[in-house]
Amino acid sequence: LMEAHDGLLGGREEAPLQLYASLAEGGYEVAQSNVAFLLDEHYMASPDSQVVGLSGEALAQRAFSFYKAAAAQGNVAAELRLGDYLYYGHGVPVDFEGAAHHYRVAAESRDAQASFDLAYMYTHGLGLPSDVHLAERHYDQAMDASADAYLPVQLALLELRLVAWWQAHTGRSDSPVLAARRLLAATWARGWGIAAGEAAEEGEGRASCAAGAPASARRRGWAAA
Repeated sequence: LMEAHDGLLGGREEAPLQLYASLAEGGYEVAQSNVAFLLDEHYMASPDSQVVGLSGEALAQRAFSFYKAAAAQGNVAAELRLGDYLYYGHGVPVDFEGAAHHYRVAAESRDAQASFDLAYMYTHGLGLPSDVHLAERHYDQAMDASADAYLPVQLALLELRLVAWWQAHTGRSDSPVLAARRLLAATWARGWGIAAGEAAEEGEGRASCAAGAPASARRRGWAAA
């Protein structure tokens, strides 16, 4: 572990990754989380460039597998990233229910970001039934877990109030916010020739704790990269 750490401090990438990977295969949780994080960082920053012979979705799949191994040993940050990977479909099919499961596990360990993400999914009925009361509860838990969550949660609660008003006055359980995003995405795609699939994905983008920054841009904590 120290040799791999020293290699990273020395500006190398391939050799430390290989060292971490060999230790991770042996079941060392620290190595599993470290190699997952490094592969994740590379994928998010430069997905088409190779590292340890992997690029693109194959790189994301490898990061996901190491996050999964680390999460199985109780790593909360790994649980959070598993949720993100399933939410956005990085290397795996999009699975909102699976994402909600991992966010819930992380939230139970008082991870503020996970509580925020779970609240968002309850707000908009993504992988879970829309439930404004549970959404508010999880937003409160996010603030309890981190003082930095206060402003993002206050902004998210405005959105939650809009969804609650809509559902109360229409008798519907869907989210007007997501519907508006889909409409804008479709209009943008038709008007400017953007691929409809990319626009639809953008329309589904989840708000993050970084005061409105997309959660896909989030690396750790509340700040977007």
